[in-house]
Amino acid sequence: DLSSEPLGYTNVVFWSEFLKANNTFTELKLEGKEIGGNSIKELSEMLKVNTTLRELNLDNCKIEDYGAKALSEMLMVNTDRKSVV
Repeated sequence: DLSSEPLGYTNVVFWSEFLKANNTFTELKLEGKEIGGNSIKELSEMLKVNTTLRELNLDNCKIEDYGAKALSEMLMVNTDRKSVV
């Protein structure tokens, strides 16, 4: 649960790289974070290759069109995702 952690672009890149190779975490809670388009793009690229994460919570993250497009592209590639909120 990263909802209480500061989450700037640099941290998103770090966590995305870490989670690309991780096969332990099954959910990622980022609710309430203001996540910009480039950060969402990083997360989406990670989620294209990570098949362990089953739930992604982006509730109240104020995702704009660019980020929504990146997420929709990820969902077309990685169909194992159970829940994106």
